[in-house]
Amino acid sequence: MDLVLTPAAQLINDIFYSLDYAILSFYHSLAESAGVVMTPLMVFISYFGKGGIFFIVTSIVLICIKKTRRVGITCLAGIMIGALFTNLLIKPLVLRPRPYNFSEEIRTWWTLVGSHSESDYSFPSGHTTVVCDFSAAFCGAKGKKYIPFAALAAMLMGVSRNYLMVHYPSDIIGGIIIGTLAGIAAALIVNLVYQKIAEKKLIDKADRE
Repeated sequence: MDLVLTPAAQLINDIFYSLDYAILSFYHSLAESAGVVMTPLMVFISYFGKGGIFFIVTSIVLICIKKTRRVGITCLAGIMIGALFTNLLIKPLVLRPRPYNFSEEIRTWWTLVGSHSESDYSFPSGHTTVVCDFSAAFCGAKGKKYIPFAALAAMLMGVSRNYLMVHYPSDIIGGIIIGTLAGIAAALIVNLVYQKIAEKKLIDKADRE
């Protein structure tokens, strides 16, 4: 397909396209050999990242429970920060076409796994970003012992998006980086706010005494 790329999209393609193509080719082979099992599974996994709804609702539920309120606030803040950078800044700046809109060959691969179309651009992966927003923020609030689960969630989402041919592997890498940084930033900000609130309560208590 003859598309005019932005300088940013062209740069990403120049650096990663060979690697991206090789990995997508592997997933296409997997779809050909085990698609009857893999395709429904990948669609199911991918569904959890759609619009960030699952993670937003989970964060709100955590906020509604007093014991987990701080965790929920941190996770929701991470999602908001990640969405700001991904959807409002980076995607409109890069404007990288989806794999199936860039390559006729990949478009046939995409058709094989169900032709799941997406309305926006490819870099970075919004699904992967929101998983990492939530997971990194959760780990920041609850502790490092949850990192293996966070890494597994990010890996599964990334694999599902590549398998369905709606993202390049480099889009997944971008989503992991942005989402992880957003989650860490949220944890730092929320921890600082809670610390300031605790300090103010101590000062107010001392003044009353």
